[in-house]
Amino acid sequence: GGIDIPLLRKFEDGFAAGAREIDSNMKVAVKYVGSFDDAAAGKELSGVLFDQGADVVFVAAGKAGIGAIDQVKSRANDYVIGVDSDQDALAPGKVLTSMIKRVDVGVFRLSEETVAQKLPTGHLVLGLKDNGVGLTSFAYTRSVMTPERIARIKRIRDAIIAGAIKPPATREELAGFKPIPLAR
Repeated sequence: GGIDIPLLRKFEDGFAAGAREIDSNMKVAVKYVGSFDDAAAGKELSGVLFDQGADVVFVAAGKAGIGAIDQVKSRANDYVIGVDSDQDALAPGKVLTSMIKRVDVGVFRLSEETVAQKLPTGHLVLGLKDNGVGLTSFAYTRSVMTPERIARIKRIRDAIIAGAIKPPATREELAGFKPIPLAR
């Protein structure tokens, strides 16, 4: 991550829970760069994680995440997951997918509510059910992200939307998180 703040801990906790859904014995290491702007530090820190045995680095780190994407380009069998926008083409075949924020969906929804004179107050939070977040299409990683793996991700996504899985938003919630069996 960029900076250890509550919002990025939500990314961290959700990623760790997702890893547990795939393999309950999976280990998740967490490191923060201390900046969203230091691409060199992001590259170095991701190299440390890969050298320590990480297979995938989730790069919720702004420009520092671009450094991590640069790091993975020369590493066999290592991958990153991009964040916020479609970063897959920055390192084709090395960015498994990107977690995208569908800002367009939020802006459209607020525009509709404004036209209807029903503009809400406070924060607008959109999740999977609202199509406010999602993943990219695995365009460059079909050899790694097989149809079976993509189908499993879809089952997890559907379970979240249905409320069967509640992604943790805090470290305390993560500590009590238990994977659920999903039909294959």
